[in-house]
Amino acid sequence: MTILKTNDLAKEFSTKQSFTSISYLLDNDCLSSHQVSYNVLCMLWILSYHEFTHEYYEDYTMSIIEKVTKVMDYHSKEKIARIMLMLFDNLKDIPDCQDHLSEIDALNLIVKLQNRHWVDEDINKMLEDLYGYFEENQKVYSSIEKFKKQVERKQLRWGPCHQEKFW
Repeated sequence: MTILKTNDLAKEFSTKQSFTSISYLLDNDCLSSHQVSYNVLCMLWILSYHEFTHEYYEDYTMSIIEKVTKVMDYHSKEKIARIMLMLFDNLKDIPDCQDHLSEIDALNLIVKLQNRHWVDEDINKMLEDLYGYFEENQKVYSSIEKFKKQVERKQLRWGPCHQEKFW
């Protein structure tokens, strides 16, 4: 994590191989260790500030964003929730990441997290802000354009847009 704070080193680290390793960690070690989860999410959060990493977050085959949310099913530590929310806050303004967040139903995840008791008031504030953002933009995400993008990518996935409201 420390070396990623230096922009040049972050750029050197940001390769397909590195993000493939991160994806592997999210599927394995992160699910059994909250400290590994926290460290990996911190790395992803730091890297999310750099435009040269956005292609890896947008890559549907790596499913980085989806795997990050899965970590919350295994750990309920506040530090993990906080860093995940900070990561989502950075990614929500990237168009392809917005689509990905919609596909994993980030709004529903935010609602679930809001129903938990958090001692850290910053988490409650982030949840409120992200809820407002996702609620406001959910209509855009659920349009026929979203379905069209999935078909164009040849990666049709069952998700929130495939509900009665969509059709």
